[in-house]
Amino acid sequence: MGKHNIPQKGPVIFCGNHQNQFVDGCVLFSVAQRDARFMVAAKSMRRPIIGQLFQAGNAIPVERAQDQAKTGKGKIRFEDELNVIGIETDFLKLFKVGDTIKVIRGKD
Repeated sequence: MGKHNIPQKGPVIFCGNHQNQFVDGCVLFSVAQRDARFMVAAKSMRRPIIGQLFQAGNAIPVERAQDQAKTGKGKIRFEDELNVIGIETDFLKLFKVGDTIKVIRGKD
């Protein structure tokens, strides 16, 4: 590896492997001798100061599923692997056909 492996021309996609989205961007900015753009969680772009820094660097905001998550109310019961019955929920107000839900099992 090393910066000598970064092509000087043409498109390049860098895929970082750190949990902290800021580490890879800072390292790349410090070694890449070419114009670079970063995909950044749109949620981070909306933060004061950090968002302004990303905007100044022409970052590309990306909406992530986990940032769109909503906490529901009520309870659910599984009829089988695919069918879920909502009990005192707002499913019809919050979701449309094709939406994905993530169930976090809590204490009954």
